[in-house]
Amino acid sequence: MKAASIYLFLGVLGPLIVALPLWGAVKVSDCLDCHGDYKNYKHGSVSCTDCHTDIAELPHKEKLKRPVCQSCHNESHAVFLKSVHGKKGMQCKDCHAVHDVTKERKYCASCHPGVTHKSLPAREKHLTELQCTSCHSMVSGSGIDIAITIPPGIKTKKENFDRNSDGRIDAKEWSFVEAYLEQNFKGHYRVTKRFTAKTDVHAVASKSVSCDQCHVDRKVFGRAQLVKIGTVPYGLAIDAALFVPEIPSIPRYRETIHGKKRVRCADCHVGQEKVSDAVCTSCHPELFTLYKHTPHGTKNAALCTDCHNPHEIKGYKQLNIQERVAKCARCHKDYVRKHLWLPNTALHFAYLECTTCHSPDSQKSMIFGFARKTPRGELPLAYDDMRHLAPAGTDVRGLIDRNSDNIVSSQELADLFLNLRQKLGKDVHIDGSILVTKVYHNFTVTRHHEKECTACHSKDAPFYDSMYIVLPGADGNVYIPAKDTVLSALPLATAINMTLLGEEKIRPDDIRKLFKASGEERLAFVRELGLRWIDFAGLSLALLLVAGVAVHAVLRKVTKR
Repeated sequence: MKAASIYLFLGVLGPLIVALPLWGAVKVSDCLDCHGDYKNYKHGSVSCTDCHTDIAELPHKEKLKRPVCQSCHNESHAVFLKSVHGKKGMQCKDCHAVHDVTKERKYCASCHPGVTHKSLPAREKHLTELQCTSCHSMVSGSGIDIAITIPPGIKTKKENFDRNSDGRIDAKEWSFVEAYLEQNFKGHYRVTKRFTAKTDVHAVASKSVSCDQCHVDRKVFGRAQLVKIGTVPYGLAIDAALFVPEIPSIPRYRETIHGKKRVRCADCHVGQEKVSDAVCTSCHPELFTLYKHTPHGTKNAALCTDCHNPHEIKGYKQLNIQERVAKCARCHKDYVRKHLWLPNTALHFAYLECTTCHSPDSQKSMIFGFARKTPRGELPLAYDDMRHLAPAGTDVRGLIDRNSDNIVSSQELADLFLNLRQKLGKDVHIDGSILVTKVYHNFTVTRHHEKECTACHSKDAPFYDSMYIVLPGADGNVYIPAKDTVLSALPLATAINMTLLGEEKIRPDDIRKLFKASGEERLAFVRELGLRWIDFAGLSLALLLVAGVAVHAVLRKVTKR
């Protein structure tokens, strides 16, 4: 009976006991009787006592505990504590009016007015089209919405925009879209781009994200779509690179010539437009003053950036012959046909760059470097091939300039050559070429009519006084002046893959090809040998003399018996 009485008591009176606090709960209207200033209070469905939890009765204590926002906003608070604002001790109320969340809301500019963003390329475009947190917070989703406004009442066909009907507009199709709009609605259409990013304002970081996030990796704004044309909704994906241009990665840019000299992106990219010659002039006034009066400059044939990629890691002195010729060949695609008057045209372009002849005032030098044959072809020795051979405490320069006089003698070159062959293999040889080591930006001279071969093929050729040994360094090629005696020092001269008459010395491969070939193939090869026939004739004569001496010696010995 005793237990039954207890159960009866709990069953009847228990709910009443539990409900007592509800009966005695403080209502919002009761609070406003004294705190009339908060009559327009707005904080969702939250009541006064949801934040002021120590109010159990009225009148309440004079001093109440400070409300704890994280009791409801736990996730946001955890993120906020890790942000730059949280680490600086800021509180929720510094940005939020807690009694009216729609009023007195703080924005980034409320505390950071007049931020210049001097290092930001195309500042106006970034600051007007993007929200601050696109760069200064975590982005969980983003996109670019493109809307095209055209005169009302005009219907457009989808095939005018998606020409191959694959549901996506690529760069080529977008050029057709622009042409279509210009042709049909010139002066009466507008293309609007809206960049949206889903971010967390509580996760503001101390530093902005890298430019790579948008312009290289495409993690942000890597998706774009055509949402409407006029009043008609569309759902066509577009290549986002059309609206967010690709740039070199920041780590890669630091390895470029401009990066090493601490040129910032914003120093050249002062606007959204393509970098003009005027930008280059600010740092290279003397070169541009010369260049603008040349045919390229006066005819607007080429901008600085047409020949010079400002994001390129290699400087001009680091480019080989083929890379230099390729720069000119981008526009002068028929350069081989126009130079067929040259004896052995292919050989000239294997050893010479265009500016050797077309910029007479440029400084030409004879360059020697080390290379070896591999299954992939002939490759120059790399820094990793040579650095372990350098004496302790020195760079690769110490490999060859042993007396530190900053000029390479024939003996120093020979010693390094033999050392490399011993350590790296007998396929190592010395490769030679004529390179422009200081460019004069006037490319006006053509030798179609002059055909002045003696500019190079004479004892007065300028490169005899300018010779360099090139070694691969950690940060690019290392140029070390060389004495002209390296050309005549035997047996070193026989290892140099270059001759000054513009004709290669005959090689064992040439002789083998000559004897293995037959018919028309042999005739074609004979024509290619050119003046190498002199070497072949001389070698044949030398062999005949040796054979004759040997036969003579044998006959004398036989007849003497």
